[in-house]
Amino acid sequence: MVTMKTKLLKHNTLFIGLLLLNGCVQDQEFTLMNLDDLQDKISIEPDSSDVPEYIGYNTVTDSYSIPGVENASCDPLTGNENSSLGANNKGITGNIRLLNEKGLSNCGARKNLYSYLDEEISYKLSDFIIFMGNINVPERPFDEGFESIDRSIIEINGERLVEWFNVNLDSKMSVSSDELAGEYELAILSDDGSILTLTNEDGQEVKYIDSPQVHAPKFLCGDDEGKQHFIDFSKGKTYKMKLNYFQGPRWHIALQMYWRKKTPDHKKKSNLCGQTIWKQNINRVTDDGWQIVPPEVFNMPENGLNICANERDHLNELYLSNKPETDGFSIKIKVNGIDFPTDYSIIEEIDESNNVKYKIKLENPILLVQDVKVEIIYFTFIE
Repeated sequence: MVTMKTKLLKHNTLFIGLLLLNGCVQDQEFTLMNLDDLQDKISIEPDSSDVPEYIGYNTVTDSYSIPGVENASCDPLTGNENSSLGANNKGITGNIRLLNEKGLSNCGARKNLYSYLDEEISYKLSDFIIFMGNINVPERPFDEGFESIDRSIIEINGERLVEWFNVNLDSKMSVSSDELAGEYELAILSDDGSILTLTNEDGQEVKYIDSPQVHAPKFLCGDDEGKQHFIDFSKGKTYKMKLNYFQGPRWHIALQMYWRKKTPDHKKKSNLCGQTIWKQNINRVTDDGWQIVPPEVFNMPENGLNICANERDHLNELYLSNKPETDGFSIKIKVNGIDFPTDYSIIEEIDESNNVKYKIKLENPILLVQDVKVEIIYFTFIE
């Protein structure tokens, strides 16, 4: 359970000529500029009236690059637009890759996931970002394609993208409760191929699953070639996760991440590994002790934000990546390098492991009609 303490630190509203909330420019003298271009023109110091009792301050900046609604898609593989709802520092982010003309000219290339990861014969769908809450796409038809938050559909050569594509997902996996902590065997139920790579806190990378070919829904587990099947998910231990997924010919897809805790009854590799599992037989998986990895295990990578956890067309919550002292603590928010006018409150969240996070609740939300760069500049004052 998360306990929350709320503290309103400031009721200062900053006024600027560029009013981003309505997506329009009120004063044409102002233009969108990067912070680097503005740092000599706009002071980032707090008002002197805010800090009369302090002799100095330290500044730290958190920076977020956030896609506009036309460039982002919420759980497009599941067809459930609500499945990513939750804290916006939780979840998974990803991109789409397609074969270029050189790759398409090789009939064998499009049937192998590694071809889509080869930059010489493939390309990333520019500026389009996927957000997911967890990895739970049961076997299902996939004929609607990829829909962005603003309801536009990706089309390639005039057709919806429903086959021959690669989705690359990134997250940080960790558990924060004693109940979940333990050693786990991981598995991916995938149609078509998948590659799962885990990197621990020491930078050691393990390709845990490697099945790059076209196939029916297959239950994929760790390799038999001396690789560790059980992963240590002690409380607070973090792994970078990269999951490369490949959809071959239309129409069906499946992509689910399971785990099974090591117990006296589950010490050895599962007998289901490598088997084809159709949806009518999915109870074989749960009967064998496997469960879908829950959303709370997935954390956004690289200080990212899951915009699908908000109201989708605007941003009203931000997290600080560091943990400054609340006394003598103030913030300033910039959007595309310009001071953003809003009142705010700071919510201190403390989980069961006594980990502290500071969440900023914005009274005026940031509209995501276009890609934005949001910066939180916060000041820790020195007495």
